[in-house]
Amino acid sequence: MDPLTIAVGVQGVANYFDAKNKAEWTEYDFLQNRVTAAVARDLKIQSLNRRAIQEAEATAGQKFDLAIASMESREARTVAAGEAGLGGKSIDAQANMVTARQLRGETVLNDNLRMMLDQIEDEKEGFNTEMMNRINSLPRGQKPNMLMHALNTAANMYATEATMTGKSPFSTSVASKGSTIAMPVSKKTASISTVQAGMTPASTYAYITGMPKI
Repeated sequence: MDPLTIAVGVQGVANYFDAKNKAEWTEYDFLQNRVTAAVARDLKIQSLNRRAIQEAEATAGQKFDLAIASMESREARTVAAGEAGLGGKSIDAQANMVTARQLRGETVLNDNLRMMLDQIEDEKEGFNTEMMNRINSLPRGQKPNMLMHALNTAANMYATEATMTGKSPFSTSVASKGSTIAMPVSKKTASISTVQAGMTPASTYAYITGMPKI
């Protein structure tokens, strides 16, 4: 086998392992990027969750303050009405007015909180999309096909050997190019090939066997 053919085979094997190592590093980079993207997403979502809790606690505190203010207003109105000599339906009407104002205030607070929480959920979806885009920004490692590399290397070795020596690197024949191998020919076969035309059967038999003609 020609040395250049051997070099082609060695290079083919080296190319396979090089492609295999590159695929493993590419897959490693992809997995590391996926973990980093997920951690970054989780940190942002945790921050949003804390914000939602703070908004809910703030709303609860405002509703509590509103309830106290309504109660104080109701008591003050009751005292004022008593001092003014009012009572009955007048006091009830003022109490209902205070209660209605309290309910409207709570409704506004609840609506604001709901819109804030909806906005936070939208931001979470945005962070999820951002994470997926970051993960998909890197390719995954694709392992090389060993069979295809073997076939390509064999084809390259065959072409190189045929170009350099005119022989196949996978041939087991020891005969050189253009040489012929002499095959033994039996006396009988050689004799038959030399039978001349016009000889009688008896003459032919005696000629081939060497026995006297009858």
